[in-house]
Amino acid sequence: MRAALLAATALVAMAGACGKSVTTPSHRERDTSRDGGCSDPGKPHAYFYAAEDRTHYTPDDPFKDGCALLVADHLFCCPAAPRPTDR
Repeated sequence: MRAALLAATALVAMAGACGKSVTTPSHRERDTSRDGGCSDPGKPHAYFYAAEDRTHYTPDDPFKDGCALLVADHLFCCPAAPRPTDR
């Protein structure tokens, strides 16, 4: 009985270790499928920016990057200027 319990515990632990971890992105993330919503030729690319409270963006700041808010879900249209941390 004890061996079966230990084996079951080990299986559960291994399954948890193999699963994908859900993490909040810390840098802006490109969404090429939404580029069509960016009508300003100077800001042709769509990005999501990480914001803990949907107001304060960190470490990337869409306003410092020259971006404009596209829609209420915090998708920004940005200039074609890639950053080394882009995903």
